[in-house]
Amino acid sequence: MNKEYKNKTLPQLRREQYKHRYEDDVPYIKDWARNPYTFLKARFYIEVSSVILYFLQKTNITPNYITAGYAVTGFFAGVLLAVPGKYFALAAAIIFFVNPTLDWVDGAYSRMIGKCSFTGHILDVYAGYLPWLALQVGLGFYVAQKAGFEKMLWLIPVIPFLYATNLVTFMKTEFSDRALIDKELAKIDQKGSIGKISQSNERLSLVKILSRTHRIYQNIFDGRARGVDLICLVIILEAFTGFFISWAIFVFLVIKQMTLFLSSFISVVFFGRAEVELRNQLKGYNASRGDGENIPV
Repeated sequence: MNKEYKNKTLPQLRREQYKHRYEDDVPYIKDWARNPYTFLKARFYIEVSSVILYFLQKTNITPNYITAGYAVTGFFAGVLLAVPGKYFALAAAIIFFVNPTLDWVDGAYSRMIGKCSFTGHILDVYAGYLPWLALQVGLGFYVAQKAGFEKMLWLIPVIPFLYATNLVTFMKTEFSDRALIDKELAKIDQKGSIGKISQSNERLSLVKILSRTHRIYQNIFDGRARGVDLICLVIILEAFTGFFISWAIFVFLVIKQMTLFLSSFISVVFFGRAEVELRNQLKGYNASRGDGENIPV
């Protein structure tokens, strides 16, 4: 462990956290007018994470344990939300609201003790993914129980199933196979063979439109703080009032995943998105070699 970072005071840790976030240019962290919610939430994360870091520096806990704790805690909150009873729902909402603070702790802690790792990066991505999926599934059980409409339960497995079978996501895992991509690039890296993967301008435009629409739609209730916190606020309001709108949020999430699944399937199967991505790879491949014949995308 890097002894230089041992036994820092709480004010020191706070200053370092703010300095790092400013330098990292976290969106709206300095701009109250444009986004007051993000401005305040970022400061909440910094203040709470600084306190956690103050106590962590006196332990031998590794950063990866913190990241894993973020994932497991989010999963546990999803289970709590699925359990009948308003106090379980309230506990889940509070956990989901506070839990992302750990995501601001693990990276800072890694830098403090000089233990950044590739495993940590993978865990960090996974830990951001699991709690959001757990929240959606837990919300399904919560809504079905609150509405007294058991037939709604069949919608719950739709969300994880569509997450797991999204064709664009699967396609991107194939593009991470450098041996496969290099082999495909080698096939088309011969004079006159570029046309084999060429597409009409109309088809390319359609793929771009689908991709852009996919990204915009995906950003609505995408697991970031604003969406998660809005769901938590709705659950808290429903615990103390006759207000009940969480069913609409859940239905929207199901429809959203269905739409994203269909758009990904259509863009790959009917509009050759894989070939378009391969064109992008070839463009970068030619550019890296300094070839003059690049393919416009």
